[in-house]
Amino acid sequence: MTLAPVFRIRRPDGTVKLDLTKRMFRWLGTVETGTSNGSIDHPGFAQGTPVWRVLPAAADAVGYAPKVTVSGITLSWTFESGYSEAKANSRIRFGVR
Repeated sequence: MTLAPVFRIRRPDGTVKLDLTKRMFRWLGTVETGTSNGSIDHPGFAQGTPVWRVLPAAADAVGYAPKVTVSGITLSWTFESGYSEAKANSRIRFGVR
C-alpha cells in the first residue's frame, strides 16, 4: 500500500494550521466592474477551476451586483436589464483552484 504525500503545518497546540491535502485557491487578480457589463481575459484561468467572489466596491454600496461567468480564459459580468438605477459598482476577486 502506498501512502499519498501529505504536508501539514500544525500550531503548537497540535491543531492543523495548513493542510495541503485540501484544495486551496490561488488568487489571480481583482477587477472593478463599474456599472456596465464587461469582460477581461486572464491566461491564469487555464491553470485550474475558476473561482470568484463579488464584493461591493465601497462600504456604502447599494444596488444589484453583476452576474459573473467564466468561459475559457474570459471572465464576464452582466447586470440584469431593467435595473439601470440600481447597479452596484462591484469588485470581482478571481482565481483558480
